Amino acid sequence: LRAGLTSTLLLRLDGRRLGDLAPGAFDAVLVDAPCSGEGTARKDPGALDRWAHPQHSEQLRSRTEIQWSLLCSGWRSLKPGGLLVYSTCTLNEHENEDQCRRLVCEDPTAAVVQGLGALLGISHSETPDGFIRVWPHHLDTDGFFVACFQKQTAVQSHGTDKVDHACPEHLAKLSVKEQAEVWRHMQDELGWSPTDDRGPCLADIDGRVWQPPT
Repeated sequence: LRAGLTSTLLLRLDGRRLGDLAPGAFDAVLVDAPCSGEGTARKDPGALDRWAHPQHSEQLRSRTEIQWSLLCSGWRSLKPGGLLVYSTCTLNEHENEDQCRRLVCEDPTAAVVQGLGALLGISHSETPDGFIRVWPHHLDTDGFFVACFQKQTAVQSHGTDKVDHACPEHLAKLSVKEQAEVWRHMQDELGWSPTDDRGPCLADIDGRVWQPPT
C-alpha cells in the first residue's frame, strides 16, 4: 500500500511452496529471508549473544535450511530473464555468501548481477563475488546483505525457449466445465472473474482452487 500498488495478492502461504505452485511466473522475486539478525546488534545487543547459545549450531542449521528452501522456491517461480534479490539483515557467511554461492554452483542458469555497489552508490560495500555487504559502522545503519541474480535460460524445446508449466503432483487442472463453474461462482459472489487468457485453474487435494499468475 505504501508503494501505491493495486495489482497485489496477499497469501497466507508457506513461501517454500510457491515455486511449485507458480513455476516460472514472476519477472522479479524478493527473498527477504528470515535470519539471525546480527546486523541489528546496535539496537538489539542480544542479537550477537545467539552465538553463545548452547543450541546455536542446531539453530543455525535449521535457519540455513529454511533460507535455502525459500531461495530455491523463489528461483523456481522466476521467469527466464527475471531477477531475484536475496537479502538478510545478518552478517555471517553461512546465511549470506554460502547460500548465494551454492545457488550459482548448483544451477547453471543463475548469474550474479554485477555492479550493484556502483548502482546504489556504495561501491565500497560490494564484495569480490558481486554481492553487497553493509557493515553498521560504514554507513551508520543496520547491517545488511544483498545479492541479485538473473535467470539466464529457460527450458529448451525444439530450439525454442519455453518455461515448463507442468502441474505439480499435489495439484490437478480443472476441466473446462469445472473452471467455467468456478468463474461463474466468482462473478456471482465477487462481481469479478478472470479472463480466458489467465490459464487453467488448479485444485489441491483439499478441494481448494488456485489461479496461478500467468
